Amino acid sequence: MFACVFPGQGSQFKGMGAELFDEFKELTEEAESILGYSIKELCLNNPNNVLNNTRYTQPALYVVNAMYYLKRIKETGKKPDYVAGHSLGEFNALFAAGVFDFATGLKLVKKRGELMSQVKDGAMAAVIGLEIEQIRNVIDENNLRGLDIANHNSKTQIVIAGPKNDIENAKAYFEAKGALKYVILNVSGAFHSRYMEEQAKKFAEYLHEFKLNEFDIKVISNVTGEVYKADEIYKGIELQMYSHVRWNDTIKYLLSRGVNEIIQTGPGKVLTSLTKRIESENDFTIYKETNTGKKSINTKFNIEYDLKYPYLVGGIERGITSKEMVVKCGKHNILSFLGTKRMNIEKIRESIVYIKKHLTNGEAFGVNITYDPLDTELASKVVDLCFEYDVKNIELCGYHYIPKYIIRYKFNNLKYKNNKVICNNKIFLKTDRLNDLEQLMEPASEEVLESLTKERLITDAEKRLLKNVSVIDALTISCESGGNMYKSNILNVLPTAINIRDSKVKEQGYDNNIYIGVAGDIGTPESVAIMFLLGADYIVTDSINQCSIESSLSDLTKDLLQQAGIEDTIYVPDADNFEIGAKIPVLKRGVMFPSRANKLYDLYRYYNSYYQIDKKLREHIEKNYFRKTFDEYYEECKRNEPIEKIDIIEKDEKKKMALVFKQYLIEAASYGQEGLEEEKMNFSIYCSPALGAFNKYCNGGEMENWRNRSITKIAEILMHDAREYMDLKLKKSYKY
Repeated sequence: MFACVFPGQGSQFKGMGAELFDEFKELTEEAESILGYSIKELCLNNPNNVLNNTRYTQPALYVVNAMYYLKRIKETGKKPDYVAGHSLGEFNALFAAGVFDFATGLKLVKKRGELMSQVKDGAMAAVIGLEIEQIRNVIDENNLRGLDIANHNSKTQIVIAGPKNDIENAKAYFEAKGALKYVILNVSGAFHSRYMEEQAKKFAEYLHEFKLNEFDIKVISNVTGEVYKADEIYKGIELQMYSHVRWNDTIKYLLSRGVNEIIQTGPGKVLTSLTKRIESENDFTIYKETNTGKKSINTKFNIEYDLKYPYLVGGIERGITSKEMVVKCGKHNILSFLGTKRMNIEKIRESIVYIKKHLTNGEAFGVNITYDPLDTELASKVVDLCFEYDVKNIELCGYHYIPKYIIRYKFNNLKYKNNKVICNNKIFLKTDRLNDLEQLMEPASEEVLESLTKERLITDAEKRLLKNVSVIDALTISCESGGNMYKSNILNVLPTAINIRDSKVKEQGYDNNIYIGVAGDIGTPESVAIMFLLGADYIVTDSINQCSIESSLSDLTKDLLQQAGIEDTIYVPDADNFEIGAKIPVLKRGVMFPSRANKLYDLYRYYNSYYQIDKKLREHIEKNYFRKTFDEYYEECKRNEPIEKIDIIEKDEKKKMALVFKQYLIEAASYGQEGLEEEKMNFSIYCSPALGAFNKYCNGGEMENWRNRSITKIAEILMHDAREYMDLKLKKSYKY
């Protein structure tokens, strides 16, 4: 089933409906006859800047919404199962349901806009981050008796209305109670409040001059959040003008009735975003306070990033987190990062172009950049692509400090609100080094800010304000990378990281949030639940996503991964940090690469030259590992290295050995991705115990076979079942 929902005031903009007026010429002429002015001219050119004036806004939106609806019906031939509209949009819902024709609806809306515009000295404010009962408590406790709830847009987005002075004075009270934002809206009256009751009575008299028809389609009422009853239509329309809009209840009602597609029918995407927010706020609940009962998880992260879940899909090298995976996630309101490590710059560009082509409605996505001390130029070029294609999110891996080219990206296209800088570009940084956390949370240095100012990338005023902004927006603690944290217990690491974050934010007085997330060892709903109970703002999955439909790994490799158990992984040398002994987890079941990789590292440690190794062993390595002689392999490796580096390597036999051994590790990973059957024993397949745990969890079900594992299904099953796990476990009473 699907529903059409129509936006109200706030969605209007100059140019709206440009493609519709010529297609619906008769409606356009009929509207102009009723209104006495050119509706096309008003919407396209906004003469005298009256489009935001209520008496003009409401007719304009009604006409454009109606045309969008008629165009949809014309193209699809399908009518919705339900319709609803936000405030003014409800008149479009009633039109769509056949309660009145286009002309009658426009006459009603014209009258409504005129009456509402006559009410002066009122104001409205959006309160973000508090639930409706908290709003009511603030009003009661502070004797703010002049304020009414006007719109219940979502669980934590509520609009209040009242006298202008009362609205302005109330800001401090709501912020003191924890409101994330308090935004005074650009309206002339206290709409949907008691201050509209007198005008509503006048409107009711006018309304009764018209005969209203029975419903052809079910309409959800703003007043009740449920389906309109036929005998309540006149009273319902009257009450709507001075009652609060129950939009949160409206969307919850639709979802509870099995509606699986809610389509905004009209300009903008306000209602689309609200629907995503409501789904997010009502899809994941945990018990946070045992003495007060059930409370929702902290949704601040979801709200800021407009996501369905506090769940991210991390970037995996070589585009294993593929462009197709990123698009699929974006369309389902899940933030994912394109894996760019070991991709050339043109391939990265091609992938970003593909993603932008398929995500056309502002859906969230990002690009992963992994630190390479030997090639920082490539990372800078990837950042330039993010500038060029307006990529809003970057995931950094392996960085122990924030380079200038990243800071330049972060501070691009700044905006301002309430004398604060708003950064549109976001930095997610993944680290496995607890000792780096405080440094990574620092603001940009005075030296860097001064340099950006001299380059005219920021102004002097921005420079002063940016001292109160953290460069990173989210810090992901990785406990699976084989680095410093691998042997640390997440039970200790995560709370420590949160405490460091809280202290740093308090110390610096940051204007922006720094969120703490977790990556690694997440493969079951229970592990997801534990991370949130420990205080994580979000989680990041990676290894489990390789064995999905959208992963760019070969089918052969996915078949191997699907069979992996929890104990079927082992640590091998990391090609990027081979010389210092860093390790990464890979699949050991069904392949011989792990034993071969570890053997090569042992040989590197014990010998200063490849030719010091026993001849028989060298022949075995060249036949089974390299498929060529060492010297042939070395000559191939030289072609990929800069001349200055080769000059250094030529003088050191141990460096030659490292270069060849590292190349074998790199090529083994490409064999697995491409699925070269003849090189199966040499497959290097990144894999953590989390995938084995997920495989076990899926045994016996539809998702046992990876061909049924879409990236979004993986997210949904983990988040849904984690919620059920927490609900079940935390209801229990434990005695000690």
